[in-house]
Amino acid sequence: MCQEQDVLVHLAYLRHYSLGKIPDEVNDITVSMNLFDAARESGIKKIVYASTNHVTGWNERISSPPRFSTGDQFCPDGWYGAMKGMAEIAGRYLVDAHDMRFISIRIGSFNGTYEPNGIRHCSTLLTPRDCVQLFSLAVDYDGPVKYLITYGRSANSDGYQQSYLDISGAVEVLGYKPEDNLVKTHLHKFMKSKP
Repeated sequence: MCQEQDVLVHLAYLRHYSLGKIPDEVNDITVSMNLFDAARESGIKKIVYASTNHVTGWNERISSPPRFSTGDQFCPDGWYGAMKGMAEIAGRYLVDAHDMRFISIRIGSFNGTYEPNGIRHCSTLLTPRDCVQLFSLAVDYDGPVKYLITYGRSANSDGYQQSYLDISGAVEVLGYKPEDNLVKTHLHKFMKSKP
């Protein structure tokens, strides 16, 4: 699968059911590690990895509004977030030991539409148009930054209401310019008017 490729874009997730309690069961981190190593062995020099905001999901639980989540934080809210965080750490190893490039995009929310499912999505949703732009920029990026963790969400801010997922790395390093802003276009639909 990795032969004669320039970039590996890893979007998959393997759901766990028993978390290692069944001998020889394969889980998400095992699949990711094997795929990363196959990419290295095949000479691929860049991995673009679809991670999750659940790597820092505990930030939503410890305060309201949620604590601001940045790419250097690891505080998972479950095994899903923990395994995605472990894959990001594996990416750091590939960068340092094998001179590869690793870009991890911690997706806030993605439902394949431009419509948020609730008030939280107004902050976290990555629309299809912005998703294509962000991942395309990551695939094409060849600048000086070798290891980048950033969040994947649309603009989702109105100056007063601000998303709690940091996209500054995507903006400043990759040149990401999200086009959709769910705070401006949809938040009012979820706000209850007071009599």
